[in-house]
Amino acid sequence: MARSAITLVILCPVSVEPGPVVRLLPDSTRFGPVVLGLATPGRRYPPGTACPAYADVAQTVLAQAGKQWLVVDLPQDSCGHYPRDLLALLAEARAAA
Repeated sequence: MARSAITLVILCPVSVEPGPVVRLLPDSTRFGPVVLGLATPGRRYPPGTACPAYADVAQTVLAQAGKQWLVVDLPQDSCGHYPRDLLALLAEARAAA
């Protein structure tokens, strides 16, 4: 599905920091960067790279494209972590709600 088909992004509350459901529409300044971040594959590190030992908090993101709803899998790097810049965008969008 093309990024341009996305008409709404919903950020569900995170279990460790309860808050409202956040709706991002195309006219929002955060919509484009969030959609691009969700569509960008995570970094790949060279074989043998030591991965940091921490767990990311699960994120639930939904996207609407026409009449279709999608559950979005956040990109992960080769260590299995979400991109820090994407997490920052999601946190910023939640904080602004």
